[in-house]
Amino acid sequence: MKIVILNITGGGMSGGYKKYLCHMIPKLAVRSEVDSIYCLSSPLLNMRSWFDLIPKVKFMNFNSMRFGIGSIDALLKAKLEMISPDVIFVPTERAFSFNKIPVVNMVQNMEPLMGINQGLSLAERLKNWLRAYYAEIAIKKSARLIVPSKFVKDFLVKTLHLSADKIAVVYYGEEVSANINVIRPCNIPQDWSGRFIFTAGSIRPARGLEDILQAMHYLDTMNKNNVYLVIAGEACPNLKTYRKDLERWVEERGLSNRICWLGDLTSEEMAWCYENCELFIMSSRIESFGMVIVEAMSKGCMCLAADNPCLPEIFEEAALYYPPKDIKALVDRIQFVRHWDVESKNEMKARAKKRAAEFSWDICAEQTTLELKRAISDRELL
Repeated sequence: MKIVILNITGGGMSGGYKKYLCHMIPKLAVRSEVDSIYCLSSPLLNMRSWFDLIPKVKFMNFNSMRFGIGSIDALLKAKLEMISPDVIFVPTERAFSFNKIPVVNMVQNMEPLMGINQGLSLAERLKNWLRAYYAEIAIKKSARLIVPSKFVKDFLVKTLHLSADKIAVVYYGEEVSANINVIRPCNIPQDWSGRFIFTAGSIRPARGLEDILQAMHYLDTMNKNNVYLVIAGEACPNLKTYRKDLERWVEERGLSNRICWLGDLTSEEMAWCYENCELFIMSSRIESFGMVIVEAMSKGCMCLAADNPCLPEIFEEAALYYPPKDIKALVDRIQFVRHWDVESKNEMKARAKKRAAEFSWDICAEQTTLELKRAISDRELL
């Protein structure tokens, strides 16, 4: 099987998408069913630099496509004709077609499809509307769809009236390495170790950071000044004003000395935060999967999560939940868990590690390979 992985982006790439490719490409390459992989992307990404030499994988560049339906230029057409792939894998919600080659898409970004626009600027709302419009075209045109959670599949079947047989749920994985180096982020005060709440992800309204910030303010009014918060992640350029508004809110309430904004972290710095936090909180309004969830569980974090999709599906019994935007309920959960005895805390940490072990990049690659083969077989039956 000859696979083209076509990375249709505007030239950039989220951290989660990059992490997915860095795990999946080497795993797909070692599958016996795979003869070769051609990974095509914008030269701005410089994807070759992400990997050591991988047998059967060749990296090629093409010009970034215009926002919308993946129009094909002469150079990309020539490359695809030279490769003559059996299947084209587009791990985003972007439509593409070429010479009746089957195209398999992934649905990773649910924010536009569900119309989660609260708190966004008019420009960002317009972009989300366009993303949703073109995502629906890609979803309906694809030969098969891969989604990272049952929640996404159920949404597509119910809302877009797709056949369930067309959609495969393929969970992302997690690889636990006992030898990974951990590095303390330099901005975290020395005396916070083991005493801070940790949260991570892109800073945007759909992340629901307001819940955690308001919980910190509520705790402050209760004179619970021994609770600290570490926030990892960065806002995209169009949401820098949103982040500044959050920081201003924190400063106006006198919380700046108990909240640490770290920006984007390395994997070694993330590992330190998971291992040294008192609690990990996931407050997202919507996720298709949430890679940081499995990362946190694999490190044995005690976890709290908003009862929003698809968080209960991924965490299962490895987290306690609170109703989203219910700040008192979140504060009660924080206080409840912090006062557990050692045995109860260790039990929760064990549940987290056990749940994380159920997610595997090897299984993800195996199931992805199967879906690519199914797309080829379906075409051959036509």
